[in-house]
Amino acid sequence: MTNIASKIEVHQDGVVLSIRAFPGAKRNEVRYTDDCIKVYVTQIPEKGKANEAIRKQLAQSLDLRASQIELLHGETSAQKKFLCRNISKEEILGRIIDPLKEMDPSTLRRVLKQTRRPLRSSAKPG
Repeated sequence: MTNIASKIEVHQDGVVLSIRAFPGAKRNEVRYTDDCIKVYVTQIPEKGKANEAIRKQLAQSLDLRASQIELLHGETSAQKKFLCRNISKEEILGRIIDPLKEMDPSTLRRVLKQTRRPLRSSAKPG
């Protein structure tokens, strides 16, 4: 989790998160890995609907209002930058890292293992 701070930049209005988007996923979730913030949403990328779903998922994960989060770059790209208004880098890092500290070691190992597991392809080997 130490490199996750490199994906969070200070901005005059708050912080900017660099994320990797995965629209059309099986479930909505945010995964924080050592070097990446991954946001999975079930919404397909159609007319900005996936971007809106990503914004709402980030807000829920970080305990922010959706109105505090704005897409800055990457409207049609998997690499996106979101501005989180009225919050510091330290507060964001605390919201990402603190829940992991409270977990018992076996749960933490399971969570970290899941966040590193690649997505399975839906194509069956033939």
